[in-house]
Amino acid sequence: MEPRLQAATKDFVQFTIFKNVKDKSMSKVISPFPNLSELDFYGKVIQSIQNAKLGAFDIIIQSDEPDSAFSPPPKTGNKLVVFSFSDEKHRLPDYAADPDVLVVFKTYAPPEPNPKVCPIPLPYKNGFRPSLTPFESRRLNFFYSGHSNGGSRQELRKVSQTLLFPDSLIEFTSGFGQGLKTDEYARKLGGCKFAICPTGNSPETFRHTEAAMSGCIVISNHQGAHWYNADVPFIHVNSWTELPAIFDYLYYNKEACLQLHRDTLAYYDKYLSLEAVSGVCIKTIKHELSKK
Repeated sequence: MEPRLQAATKDFVQFTIFKNVKDKSMSKVISPFPNLSELDFYGKVIQSIQNAKLGAFDIIIQSDEPDSAFSPPPKTGNKLVVFSFSDEKHRLPDYAADPDVLVVFKTYAPPEPNPKVCPIPLPYKNGFRPSLTPFESRRLNFFYSGHSNGGSRQELRKVSQTLLFPDSLIEFTSGFGQGLKTDEYARKLGGCKFAICPTGNSPETFRHTEAAMSGCIVISNHQGAHWYNADVPFIHVNSWTELPAIFDYLYYNKEACLQLHRDTLAYYDKYLSLEAVSGVCIKTIKHELSKK
């Protein structure tokens, strides 16, 4: 296993977080959504926040579906740090204006900055474990397996039906979470060189993080301008009709591909890893507490 690939497995440590803590220097976690796809990763981020013993506040986990109203967080008597998931419409939560809320860490963050909202990246989905093949040994070129809903995925589907790419797999499923089982999906992703990441209902997708931590060269539509997209080494397209030209370039430029592979792993470590996201969350909470 390549040393840089080996580093991408370090996020996976098992522990239990959802319990009340009597130590007043630590926060307690309130989560009515134990099965959220984000909690394999963000459970570990929350544990890092608790271990930092930043002060007496409670951590609330919210899941606000895009077509429903925001649910107000519970009143606990303490200041609140809210983790907001599921809102693919990138709305500003009502509770960001609540004086008890210190900060809202939000996936699918609003495009406009808000002093109470800190954007956070979509992580890998629950159960995803990278299967890492050295880049030069990968036999699969393009890989995509997922739902054809919304965004640019229908355009990608049309392109993939009219053009054939050698040693590639581009397939569409009937819904979210359908198709390949998680372990097989991870093996395919870890064995491909170029991961195709089209938009769905949002410019953001779990696939970005899963592909980056698998050391793939990521080909994607443009993403939002958030802190975790700084210096992103992805290849961005305006249209999936550009895919044949991209394939020809990548296929015949092996050194450039190897460098992109290395840059992507470095990007994952710097912006998407457990250490990186935990560090941003802890720094943000410290800043908000210092203002009180």
